[in-house]
Amino acid sequence: MAYKPSFLDEKLNVFTFEQIVGYIETSVELRIWHLRTTPGINPAIVAP
Repeated sequence: MAYKPSFLDEKLNVFTFEQIVGYIETSVELRIWHLRTTPGINPAIVAP
């Protein structure tokens, strides 16, 4: 593929830091919810 040289030097703006942190927080909360609602699993996680 042929790109203009200026395209190769552009900064990538895919995700902001806040979006990445939010994704991680949501993923952790979802996993904790799955652990709490799975029968037979008693995780040592105290509810806030």
